[in-house]
Amino acid sequence: MHSEFFLTQNVAQVLQLRNFNMEFLARLSKYAENLAAVIGEPDPNIFEADSKTIREIEKNIGLKFPVIYVDFLRVFGRGPKRLNELCGFMLIDCLIEFQEEVREELEEEGDSDKLLSSSFVFRCIDGAELLFFECSADANPIVYEISYGRDGAEVNSTGETLEEYIEIAIRDLLRGADVEPKK
Repeated sequence: MHSEFFLTQNVAQVLQLRNFNMEFLARLSKYAENLAAVIGEPDPNIFEADSKTIREIEKNIGLKFPVIYVDFLRVFGRGPKRLNELCGFMLIDCLIEFQEEVREELEEEGDSDKLLSSSFVFRCIDGAELLFFECSADANPIVYEISYGRDGAEVNSTGETLEEYIEIAIRDLLRGADVEPKK
């Protein structure tokens, strides 16, 4: 009897998570359409990264991305390059190299303890602030930042989930429409 209850509870959680992911994917797709229109790109699917490439990156770095980040990469992983330039989001083609560079730089500065082996840096702002999340069982992890001050590197929570953080950054980009139209 207890096992049936837990099985039913687990199925309900899986269905709730799946519904949550579908809603997030739908919002991301709408953002991609809006961004494509702003830059004069007729096909909003041009930004998409395929699942095989995402799995290869996960394998290469030895981490399993949270569902929210996989969804983001599936919709925006290949660009536009202005998403990287304006928002600092790392595009799929440079994710592995960027992870290596960040960890080497932190090591040189004596701050390698700021990132766990399960940490993944997904955004860099003005070269002075790194944003990361933990790759764990959580489908929508909290975002943390490493910022540099007089006393070296400091880690703080942004107080936002990855989903909230991504949506705020993309909405801010669209609101400012500070993107170059396609020539």
